[in-house]
Amino acid sequence: MGACPRFSLTSVPYAYHQLFAHCSFDGRPDEIAQFYRWRVQLVEFVTETRLPGARLVVAKFFWRATATDVDPTDCIRIKQLEVFARVGVTENERAKPQRLTLTITVWLSESFENLQDDITRTVNYSAICAVARDFLSEHTHKLIETAVAELAAHLLGTFPIRKVELELCKFVLPDARHVAVMVTREARRK
Repeated sequence: MGACPRFSLTSVPYAYHQLFAHCSFDGRPDEIAQFYRWRVQLVEFVTETRLPGARLVVAKFFWRATATDVDPTDCIRIKQLEVFARVGVTENERAKPQRLTLTITVWLSESFENLQDDITRTVNYSAICAVARDFLSEHTHKLIETAVAELAAHLLGTFPIRKVELELCKFVLPDARHVAVMVTREARRK
C-alpha cells in the first residue's frame, strides 16, 4: 500500500480519494491496519486545520466506520457538579454526607451534526445530573475510586452513550485543594 499520502490544505479534497485508491481491502490485516493509520492521520490533519464542515465530510466518507469513529471532540461536559455522598474509609467519615464535586463528560453514539437539532436524539444533561446525584446519595462507599467506577457503569447502563469520563473530587486534605479520581469507561459493543 505504500507510504501515507501527504496532506495539505489544498490536497484535503483529494486525500479522501487517495486514501481509498491506495487501499485494496483484500482483507489482509496489514492492509486494514495501514488504512486505519492513514485515516487517523487524515482526521488529525483535518481537525488541526479546523476546516469548516470537514469533520462531517470525514465521517460521511468513512462509511465503513464504527461508533468509535464519531468525532472524539463531540461530547457533553458537566463541570464540577456539586453532589453529597457518604464516602470514606472510617465510619466517622461515612456518618454524614460529604460535599464532593463531579465532572462528567459523555460521548454520544452520533456526531453532533447528525442530531438535527432534535432533543430526542441526544442525552438530557439535566437527567444525567439527577441520576448521578441520586446514585451517589443512595450508595455508601469506603473509596471514592469505587464510587466513581460504579457510577460510570451505572451511567453507561442508563443512558444511550458510548463513553463516559468522570472526575470525582473530595475535599479532605488541609494542604490540598482536593483529591480527585478519574475513570474513563466505554459501553460494551453489542
